[in-house]
Amino acid sequence: MNGKISDNYLDYLTRLNEPSNEQYEIAARSYETNYGQFLPKDRNVKILDVGCGMGHFLYYLKEKGYTNFFGIDIEENQIEFCRRNFTENVETANVLDYLKNCESIYDTIIMNDVIEHIQKKDTMILLDYVITSLKSKGVIIIKTPNMNNLFGLSFRYQDFTHEMGFTEVTLSQIMNAAGFINIALVPEVYAKFGFKRRIANIIRSIFYKVISIAHIINNGKAPEILTPNLILVAQKE
Repeated sequence: MNGKISDNYLDYLTRLNEPSNEQYEIAARSYETNYGQFLPKDRNVKILDVGCGMGHFLYYLKEKGYTNFFGIDIEENQIEFCRRNFTENVETANVLDYLKNCESIYDTIIMNDVIEHIQKKDTMILLDYVITSLKSKGVIIIKTPNMNNLFGLSFRYQDFTHEMGFTEVTLSQIMNAAGFINIALVPEVYAKFGFKRRIANIIRSIFYKVISIAHIINNGKAPEILTPNLILVAQKE
């Protein structure tokens, strides 16, 4: 990442996600809603959080009682933030460099808002490293902006460090090519935090139905997932 951008990236993320206790609790509830069913029941499994950022998912894992988790991020200032606030189990590292010498180490690898930052020429290399790094039957969970969402391009270009954008079709395509099995794509569900959120979810559901009709009129077929983010879960054979 360009040095000038890197120097200011924590400030950018801080503005985007205010690092308050309430904000981390909200993130944890969202992770539980969307990821809880996919994470191993065994709290001693080895989990890698790639692109751990300001530690939102690490916080969630710690609160859930997982004991053998580790986070990496290319940004030193974000890693220092995690060390000060959550855990020593973090390291400044480029994911390609970190995983290339790993073999059958992790039970689960998480990539929240990471794959869109990887250059196209490196995407398949990364997935090859991921599948090698996972143990047999290990699981990869990926969350990334959904380009089929009406505002997908806005999410794609809201961050200068974004390199790629994915739909459910292209994400499935690269995971199949990398050799993953049991590939499932699901919409990101908004955790219900009160009456206003429930009303918002109802309105959003109606909105998606209208967009689906527009897709059918224009393309003959509507995407299955229209939420702002896609969540993919896949397994190593």
